[in-house]
Amino acid sequence: MPERVVITRSRRTQAQLSKEFTFTRGMVPGIETHDGLPTALKNYRLAAWEQYEALPMPTTKDEPWRRTDLHGMPAGAFHLPGDQTAGLESPPAELLKPLVGDEHGGQLVLTPAGSQLYMDPALAEKGVIFTDYMTAERQYGDLLSRFVGQIVRSNEGKFAAMAAARARTGAFVYIPRGVVVEQPLHSILWGPGANLAYFSHIMVWLDDGAALTFVHENASHSQGDEQSLHCGIVEVHVGEGANLRFVELQSWGSQVWNFSHERARVNYEAHGFPAGRSAPPARSRSSANASSAAPSACHAANAARTVTPARGATGPSRATGVLLRSMTNDSPRYRMRPRMSPRRRARSVAEM
Repeated sequence: MPERVVITRSRRTQAQLSKEFTFTRGMVPGIETHDGLPTALKNYRLAAWEQYEALPMPTTKDEPWRRTDLHGMPAGAFHLPGDQTAGLESPPAELLKPLVGDEHGGQLVLTPAGSQLYMDPALAEKGVIFTDYMTAERQYGDLLSRFVGQIVRSNEGKFAAMAAARARTGAFVYIPRGVVVEQPLHSILWGPGANLAYFSHIMVWLDDGAALTFVHENASHSQGDEQSLHCGIVEVHVGEGANLRFVELQSWGSQVWNFSHERARVNYEAHGFPAGRSAPPARSRSSANASSAAPSACHAANAARTVTPARGATGPSRATGVLLRSMTNDSPRYRMRPRMSPRRRARSVAEM
């Protein structure tokens, strides 16, 4: 009997990455532990988690997201840094140097291993609060609970809800009435590693007549083909007659999916403007809101209470830049600049 050769053809199958996040309710800080957090802050996180579970993942069928395709995001691959931080890189020394001037009034460095804080003791004597978000919940919980969620609501989208519920890092800046901070405060969120998820909440609150220059930076190295996630909230309040220069820098690696919901509320005769420029006069008594959300390092200006991703963003952030934010009682002004070395970046901010 002649020998028969049987050839079987089959289609090559590829492992499918989960499109669903694997985070659970038990991972929400403070909900299932007795850590002394005020009830209001626990309720805020719990409500945000319930909103996260109820809200759908945005798709290109949603008008604000029609140019942002999330199909390539491996949601199921992301996990929290946890306690395994030994092999993760530390932030480069150049990122910790002052952008303008010779020194900081205070600096907060946020890494997976924890936070490092320096602040001029004279500022603490004036009542200035500058600390990481988790410490603020424990030590200044009653004050923080009065502010959190007033400017960016957790129900504005799935990523806003996830950040509100899950934030383990971030900064709380509070400048009391009439206090002028001469030297800039600087915070940096360093997010190294692959397949890691970072959740942050930045709260900046200036009482009436206060003044501050605040620089915040998100940064990481590129990690090849492995991707990472950052979801953040930035809430800024500028009281009547207050003056805020807010400089936001984004230097995320090319593999980072970045979703940031940000809004500023600027009261009558308050000013916020890029360093080195005089502020335009206030034109009305009503507060002004500036809001933005971006799944990349490029931000898009948009109307108040509208969450709009950056146009053309179809994957991890490929463009990074310096976002100089002008917060007045008019509409917000945004200026993007290409990514620069720290020295060139400092010079560019100073020239604004």
